[in-house]
Amino acid sequence: MVRYPSVMDRLGSSLVIHHGSIPGLVACWAEGVMRARGAPEDRKLPMAYFPGDDRPARVPRRQAVARHVEMCRLAGVSERQMIRCDSPVAGIAGLGEHIVAGARQSSMLMSAVLEAITLGLDRVVWPIHAGAAAEVDLANLADICDRALLVGQLIGLDMQRLGDQTIAIETPYADLNDSQLLELALDMDVPVQSAWWCLNEQPGPCGHCSACMRWREAFRTVDPAGTLDVAVLTGGPVDLKQKQTA
Repeated sequence: MVRYPSVMDRLGSSLVIHHGSIPGLVACWAEGVMRARGAPEDRKLPMAYFPGDDRPARVPRRQAVARHVEMCRLAGVSERQMIRCDSPVAGIAGLGEHIVAGARQSSMLMSAVLEAITLGLDRVVWPIHAGAAAEVDLANLADICDRALLVGQLIGLDMQRLGDQTIAIETPYADLNDSQLLELALDMDVPVQSAWWCLNEQPGPCGHCSACMRWREAFRTVDPAGTLDVAVLTGGPVDLKQKQTA
């Protein structure tokens, strides 16, 4: 059966779902660096999981994940090709895109759990969070918790045959918003400048896609003085402050 451990029990080997962005980087840092303090030297090192995807736009994210594996002292990065769910479901207008997005999340989570079992790891960390810059979407939070629970239960049906082997699915940041996640990253000294912020395939953040705008707003909340910004943190060629005032 799937086990959801207490805080004191969360010391097993983990697989962190990571797309190169800041939530996954925070989780990798927490698992690889923070948990290593005081842990046995012979412990099994955590792994990163990058959902298999051959789209060219994923290249910068792959490169970011590779950097983070080294920075966070992880054992490596693993990929499992997941089922593609890119087309709206026919005949259900208004729900098609929502169902596709949910199916994609379920497929990714199922693939990560199967990869963790294959690698002999006993925890999957899904570093998703339900909040934007200022608030938490309670409906989205409920969806996240339900999806993790149901995927865990589904896998648990077959894992019962394996005797005592168990796997935990954790969503430690689910109830945070963007600003709270950034504050946590800064408190832990996470190297946030190495995250991949953008939706586009560029040498640096474009500064105008929805992801860049979202995280720029979160930076404003955390640091109203404006000393932090996506372009400053990444060393990218785009001056987001100038773009904002242009």
